[in-house]
Amino acid sequence: MPVGNYDFYAISINSGNQEKFEFDAGKIKGLMNGTDYLWATKKEIVINNSTNVTFDFIHKAVAIELDFIAGNGIDYLYITNVQTAMSADGGELMLSSGEITPSLALSSLMKKLDVINNTCRWIMLPLSGLSELPIIIEAILQKGDKVESKRFATSLPIVNRNYKAGTLYKYFIQVEADSLSFGNTAVSEWAGISMDNIIVREQ
Repeated sequence: MPVGNYDFYAISINSGNQEKFEFDAGKIKGLMNGTDYLWATKKEIVINNSTNVTFDFIHKAVAIELDFIAGNGIDYLYITNVQTAMSADGGELMLSSGEITPSLALSSLMKKLDVINNTCRWIMLPLSGLSELPIIIEAILQKGDKVESKRFATSLPIVNRNYKAGTLYKYFIQVEADSLSFGNTAVSEWAGISMDNIIVREQ
């Protein structure tokens, strides 16, 4: 690389899997739910001989977590299955800014999630303009000697009608014998990742 000033952009999927990106007119197209897209930039970097460049990656997708707790009188709660709608696939990321164009629609199919210790978490593309995200929850409840299976079809309230890029949304859901109740949704920045000692050399 000749000596000079350069703007660098970096994209990662935060995974050991290889991803083939589709570039078109300064955009990455065909983004999919379930992928942790990371983006970083360094601008006006002077390359002279051998130069270390540190990239501070930030999350550009959305993380959502559901934490289930037993309601009043429930002695034992085991969440067996959670399915959710997601943003429609096929988003685009602008390489210069890292912004992913929010989806305005939901996927046509529900996706089954992994549930561990009554908690599930997933990654999806940003979403805008909708007030609810449909979910299906199946659980085993024990109240005294009585054990029964329950199925709840409900929706998550979407904060301000937006799931914003780089944000973690944490829902607390109390499971009662015949209903669900939602606590306050905790909204926080999805912490970034720093990668240093990336060496760019003059050639």
